[in-house]
Amino acid sequence: MSTAKGEPVKECQKTKHFDVLTADGGCWRGRKLILATGVKDLLPEVEGFKELYGRGVYVCLYCEGYEYRDQPMAVYGNCERGVHLALEMLPLSNDITLLTDGEELTASDKERQLLKRHGVRVVKGRIARAFSDRGGCLAGVVLEDGEEIKLKSIFFNTGRRQRSELPARMGLQLDDRNDIICDVGCGRVPNIHGLFVAGNNSQAPLQLIMTAASQGAIVGKTINSELMYEDLGLKVGGTSTQAATYLDGERLEMREDGRREAAGKGGAQRAGRLERWRHVEAEE
Repeated sequence: MSTAKGEPVKECQKTKHFDVLTADGGCWRGRKLILATGVKDLLPEVEGFKELYGRGVYVCLYCEGYEYRDQPMAVYGNCERGVHLALEMLPLSNDITLLTDGEELTASDKERQLLKRHGVRVVKGRIARAFSDRGGCLAGVVLEDGEEIKLKSIFFNTGRRQRSELPARMGLQLDDRNDIICDVGCGRVPNIHGLFVAGNNSQAPLQLIMTAASQGAIVGKTINSELMYEDLGLKVGGTSTQAATYLDGERLEMREDGRREAAGKGGAQRAGRLERWRHVEAEE
């Protein structure tokens, strides 16, 4: 993770504010903090997959799958993740292969029946390498026994991890998919007032570019509203902002602190607006 100026983040501390400490000794302070650090897909360790990632080897069927409709498609995986991904391909192609890469198929009787009924080929042989065509795109895979399987696309679902180590160092909880646990509706992290997550590093119904962007917009709007409400001493979501409990157990009177911060560096204009709002409130 890095700041807007590109310095790598070394540590983040939460007291009454968030202090983000960078490796070069800098310190960035704020009342709210958004972690939008992304995730890293766990690419299968198959020769050629790394070179062909994005050129026939993909992680998201709903992002790239339609481009390969009516062509030979494959899934790299096993168990429910691999089997169900293969079944989700059925509307796109009638030439689907499930590559278990040396493992016996792990599936229920019902899943086996569905694979057989819909003509999904299950290949248990270990993959030696993936190979490309003259244009540098995926052309297929070669098994260790020499068998060649021609393919136009391979989709994998082997998991992901947090791209940044900062969430772990902050002690944030992850779910079984390695996503940061949060309020899916607004990205708020439980039990740490002012901390939000946005993008593919957080829990979401879908991990897509579009959903990540929409999360960023929702989180930004939520934080903007909270800052305004706190500065005005109003309630946010039915809970008084003056009773916000922080990770260290301390309580902060947001309205007073908001006035002090507004009068500080870069806050003069916002302070003037707040005073006008308070003046209107007093007249009403």
